Amino acid sequence: MLIQGKRGKRTRVLEEEGNENGEQLEIGEIAAKFGVFFGAALNTGLFDYVWVQFYNNPQCQYTPDDTKNLLNSWNQWTSSINADNIFLGLPATPATAGSGYIPPNVLTSQILLVIKRSSNYGGVMLWNKFFDDRNGYSASIAASV
Repeated sequence: MLIQGKRGKRTRVLEEEGNENGEQLEIGEIAAKFGVFFGAALNTGLFDYVWVQFYNNPQCQYTPDDTKNLLNSWNQWTSSINADNIFLGLPATPATAGSGYIPPNVLTSQILLVIKRSSNYGGVMLWNKFFDDRNGYSASIAASV
């Protein structure tokens, strides 16, 4: 099950009752909104996968020649959320997001070398598949992910 968007009934049920059915749980969140929508649910430890958007938010994204905001935000997420797999959500092309695009060579040579040290690093999530299929972003980073 994937929970994405604003806090709703399903999130409240998870917070109050837990996951008694043993479902595999995933959640999507915006890095700049750390814990705003799903903070209590994320802290239950019930989520197997957390997909975090690290773009379109200057305080948590890469800017040319500056990885600091992205890495600081990544460290906050991975040290504060009890989840087995946290994914770095990125745009597949500069056109798919307003800001936060990371050239593949920068991702593989500067960022992945650091974030893969996190015990709950799950991988990279790209937005969106249509553009990824056309520019080959995932193919260019696959060996490093």
